[in-house]
Amino acid sequence: MSSQPGRMARQKRMSEAPSKPLCRGLGVELCKNHGRKMLRSSPHFWSINFGGMPGFWRCANLLASIDVNRRPHVICCQELICWKERWLTVVQKMESFGYSSYATKNVTTGKKSRGCATFVANSLGSQLINSFDNSDGAALAICTGATLVLNCYAPPRADCAAASAGHLNELLIGISWEQRHVWVGDWNVPFEDNWVKSLASDYNLRVASTVATTTRWKGRTVIDYFLHDFGDTLAHPLVHEVSDHKIIEATFPIPRSSCKEFVFLKQKPFILSAWLSQERWICLIKEAHCIGDCNGWDEVCNALEPCTAETASPSEDLDQALADYMWNLTMMKLAWTLSKASYLALLEMPDVVTNWQNVKEVTHNANNWRRDRLHAKRVEREFPKFGDRRTMKHRQTLNCLNRTKTLQLHLESRRCDQRTMAMVRKLYPDALPHLPSLSLLSRPTLRSCERWFSRLKMMRNTRTWGVGGGK
Repeated sequence: MSSQPGRMARQKRMSEAPSKPLCRGLGVELCKNHGRKMLRSSPHFWSINFGGMPGFWRCANLLASIDVNRRPHVICCQELICWKERWLTVVQKMESFGYSSYATKNVTTGKKSRGCATFVANSLGSQLINSFDNSDGAALAICTGATLVLNCYAPPRADCAAASAGHLNELLIGISWEQRHVWVGDWNVPFEDNWVKSLASDYNLRVASTVATTTRWKGRTVIDYFLHDFGDTLAHPLVHEVSDHKIIEATFPIPRSSCKEFVFLKQKPFILSAWLSQERWICLIKEAHCIGDCNGWDEVCNALEPCTAETASPSEDLDQALADYMWNLTMMKLAWTLSKASYLALLEMPDVVTNWQNVKEVTHNANNWRRDRLHAKRVEREFPKFGDRRTMKHRQTLNCLNRTKTLQLHLESRRCDQRTMAMVRKLYPDALPHLPSLSLLSRPTLRSCERWFSRLKMMRNTRTWGVGGGK
């Protein structure tokens, strides 16, 4: 009953949402992939000088009023001044909209000085590169795909122009980015004949053309603009007022970068025998490890050579090669030890066994310790990835739902082993000491499953409304 008002409010907001776009140039093409709608348009950028926390909250209200598929992909804001606790509130609020949050250290540590923050939609994927902040300005560098997004703020003082240029150039030299660039910010100087134009020419950047004569509501010059190395791009101000600066919007066709990396294949989980206690299992593992030491790990070394050859990196980094070899050796020793411990556990199997499925799994562990345990394949991944990332709360609810369903199947098959008891402890930690029999959990488990499913359904509805990327 408590979720009914929230559901009605969301339906009312959706029914009252304007049919016309609130921003120009925000057309998107939706395609279905694994049941999800994903953005296929060129990412849209906003540049906003908040002028403090009031500007952020006005911007948050603006985002809430815009349709999910028409929200900007990257929001670069300047002059964000807040305490550390308020920054955590900002992160939480933007996460509900489907954005990852980045900021300079003076913002994240709550120094209450003018800093920069960048919010990137989860559908793009992003990574923090570097930042700086001092009395001469602030800059925040992130990457999305093959594009470096540099968010800058320069104070409106002529005496710090040279220092701002020096700090920014030092930041760029340290990054040494060799692909696309998009610089955005409140430069507090026009682009013509100043340090910004000189620095941009060193990186072959051009200013995005605009028809605006001013980027402040009561100003006379353009001091908020985009610098980039793409084709002709038009930047235009929006009609929404969130601070004394206008919101500047531009669109850039950010390319997707690809990289090759090694990934381990999914393995069958290692199952312990149900007829041994935990203390006995520890003893068997120690005994198996002693056997390996006595034999000099000959079987492990013989099995390690082909695996090392398959996963060898083509680079000449000897330190990385040594680390890879030691990791493979340690994991192979662990796999061999667990396999031998499973073999020793089979020797202590009782005459009467009820859970033959567990016997089958332990036998598999004892006989197949080398099969694909270290096999890795090189895969090519593209960034940014389209689609939304699940929040931690969403993943936790999914895990509880799956665990409840598995427990229901265990109870229906009258299975009671260590895995069943572990699920009971996680789902019903308070009720476990008072249960005379697990059969009493059958009906509560069914109700629990329905409760988790309804909670997950509510979260999906909320995420569809609040996060870009579709259902």
